Amino acid sequence: RFYHDKKTSAALSRLLADPVFGRIAGHASATFATWAPRLYELYCDTMSKLCQQDPSLNFNFSNSIFAAATFNFGPQTVALEHIDYINYIYGWCAVTALGNFDYRKGGHLVLWDLGLVIEFPPGWTIL
Repeated sequence: RFYHDKKTSAALSRLLADPVFGRIAGHASATFATWAPRLYELYCDTMSKLCQQDPSLNFNFSNSIFAAATFNFGPQTVALEHIDYINYIYGWCAVTALGNFDYRKGGHLVLWDLGLVIEFPPGWTIL
């Protein structure tokens, strides 16, 4: 579980209640279900079992199977090279770029293990 101070909790509540972010989350979840249906079903089964074991758990978005959401705000946001060791090794996540920036000059998605640097325009989502 994550715990936040009152100011952060209030900001997160506003973001999670915003219909725009709900639509983005729903789109990512539906795309995941389309392109990886068996993995999506595994997520559904796992989340269902977790919620049965702990009824206090709830989804960030009612139309999304993803267990977590992160909001990063600029003007400069950087994620250092890392590996999410506690994630399911075959699992997928959704990343959406928002904002007003020139994707040819910045905002790239870097996949270190694959040696790929991908231009990532505003409004795009990748799984």
